Amino acid sequence: MLHRALRHVTKGFYVDIGADHPTDLSVTKAFYDRNWRGINVEPLASSHAHFVRERPEDVNMRVLAGNRTDHHTFYQFGDRDTGCSTIDPQVVALHASRGETPVREWVVPMTTVDDLCDRYAPPDIHFLKVDVEGAEKLVFEGMTFQRHRPWVILAESTRPGTQTSSHYDWEPLLTSREYSFVYADGLNRFYIANERANLRPAFAYPPNVFDGFELSGCRHQCGSRRRGLSRVLSRLAWPERLTKGWVARPPAAAFVPAAVVAPALAAADAPAADSHPHFGEGFVDPDRETLLSVRWIIRHPRAAAGLLARQPRKVLRFATRQPRRFLFAHG
Repeated sequence: MLHRALRHVTKGFYVDIGADHPTDLSVTKAFYDRNWRGINVEPLASSHAHFVRERPEDVNMRVLAGNRTDHHTFYQFGDRDTGCSTIDPQVVALHASRGETPVREWVVPMTTVDDLCDRYAPPDIHFLKVDVEGAEKLVFEGMTFQRHRPWVILAESTRPGTQTSSHYDWEPLLTSREYSFVYADGLNRFYIANERANLRPAFAYPPNVFDGFELSGCRHQCGSRRRGLSRVLSRLAWPERLTKGWVARPPAAAFVPAAVVAPALAAADAPAADSHPHFGEGFVDPDRETLLSVRWIIRHPRAAAGLLARQPRKVLRFATRQPRRFLFAHG
């Protein structure tokens, strides 16, 4: 979407708040390769080191962006960044409810986007990207949008690891300062400065074959982004064809005779004597997108024993039809 709107700009400038990685799932990688330059803000030490090494012509800052100049605690999840690290205690509690806890706490300097742009940005900032795991409001509170007015702003607009919208808290900070909403892709919302209304037609349609886009790396992320990728790959690899009159033979059943597998699958298709309100399509908790898997069974043995006792046929059905999800998903 950004390239479609800004393809006419040569040697543009971006500001990336919560940059994460210079290549994997990077919003700015394609622009850097086209001689754009910008500011990358990444508070995690290991991720910041990647930017220093791979983006030598960018301004790479190991700081937090917020609404004041100060120091703040930053909670790191995983040995390397998993897309979950945050400064928001509520987000930490959300991850803890899934069994994910921070491995380290850092005290990191905090500054404002206005201060960064005063020091390092040219007059025209062509886009600002904000992905800070629940702290988007703090970032926008640190901007007056007077001295620096990015042409396009995109910000993550769901609660981390979920599809629950979170933009209601911070969107008024943009719309009250002459920015208009133009597009949403399910994860991010896009806004353009009112004085750049000529860019609006570029956001009329989602990315498509005429854009010629490519994915920029693909690393595991936390929550629904990671699990969503697992689900997509499994559906591509093992479509549900059991109702077509023949038995699909996934790897888990490769050495079991069809005469044994088919009756088991037929029994699994029969309605269960009871029902479990949170078990459907392989999910034990759809609100958190927790998927039934070997990993989930190991982490929650008592809950798994109860589920197997209540719904053995549904568990067998899911494990046989979707072996990759069952064996490898991050439940």
